[in-house]
Amino acid sequence: MKKLSFISLLGMCFLFSIALHAQVESKMSPEELSVYQQHPNEVKSMAFLAAGDELAGYLWKYRLKKGVADTLYAKILDKETRAATYNYIYFNNYLSRYTAKEKVRKEYQDAINRDLLKAGVSVSTNGYVLALRCSKILSFTSAQEDSIIACALQINKLKKLTEEDTWLIELKNFKNILNEKQLHDLLSQKNLTKSVNERDGCWKQAQEYGLTEGQDSVAVGNKLFSFFLNRNIAADYNEDNQKLRKEAIAEINNNAPLFYRQVKLFRSNKSTRKDFRGTFIW
Repeated sequence: MKKLSFISLLGMCFLFSIALHAQVESKMSPEELSVYQQHPNEVKSMAFLAAGDELAGYLWKYRLKKGVADTLYAKILDKETRAATYNYIYFNNYLSRYTAKEKVRKEYQDAINRDLLKAGVSVSTNGYVLALRCSKILSFTSAQEDSIIACALQINKLKKLTEEDTWLIELKNFKNILNEKQLHDLLSQKNLTKSVNERDGCWKQAQEYGLTEGQDSVAVGNKLFSFFLNRNIAADYNEDNQKLRKEAIAEINNNAPLFYRQVKLFRSNKSTRKDFRGTFIW
């Protein structure tokens, strides 16, 4: 999907501004409304330019479909129309003007982020963004999607979270919102790239140790990938219970593919690499 051109953007902004200015009046404070009614053309012009610039930034940074851009622009124009009134309300007080505008803009940020999250834009933590991007293939209901978006907006308000803290919060909510199959499939998506990298790393080490001669790379690779993926899923799923996590990983390790165990043996014992290289029976 190509980004909307700036010519299309300006045309869209103009058409929307005509219809949407009528709606914003109902959301204004008495003070904002008074200024808007006294200086409608000036306020509209300032809002039109500010909203167009902000939308252009989103279109430049993200690949938004036209429907998403339309919905987003409606909220941005509302926000910037109200903000523009403070150019008159606090004309001679730049600090009060800035503070009032920021207060108005914060009122709209969750609504803007909600639209961006539905479009798969990364404006929250990784787990929630991934879940929303996979909502169709994981067959989320509308209620599940709305619940995840609410969680994503809430976690944005928390400060100084570590990666582990973030996942524990996400995991707790996923277990409450998703069914077991959906959660398993989500964890598969989450660990896909990591598991591929671990598989490739294991094969590369095996090549260095001289263990790949005569091996079916596809068959071995599939077994390694399944092993790493299952282990990573178990680790993530049980992050909230370290005892269960340790037990689940141990069980998977005990049933690791022979190829992996032999690579691990070579890696951990230099003398084994020297004395037994190439003597295993596969």
